[in-house]
Amino acid sequence: MFSKSQRRLLILILLLAAFAVFLVTNSALHPTAAAYSAGPPAGYTRAPGEEPEACAECHVPEGGTGSGQISINVPATYVPGQT
Repeated sequence: MFSKSQRRLLILILLLAAFAVFLVTNSALHPTAAAYSAGPPAGYTRAPGEEPEACAECHVPEGGTGSGQISINVPATYVPGQT
């Protein structure tokens, strides 16, 4: 029916197809994000009386806050309408 080389080629194609399906469907390679249509659950809005670090559970990477820095440079005076 199939020669030895044809069988090897068919097996290789099937293995590659199976690997491609694994890559596309593996959830570890495609993590999902959770969201709440009605807003975050109570305790995670940083409203008065809530834990100040509650947002850090979702918005700060493990190991700390990082070493980012923001700098804003503005002119000494502002003239309305000028860009």
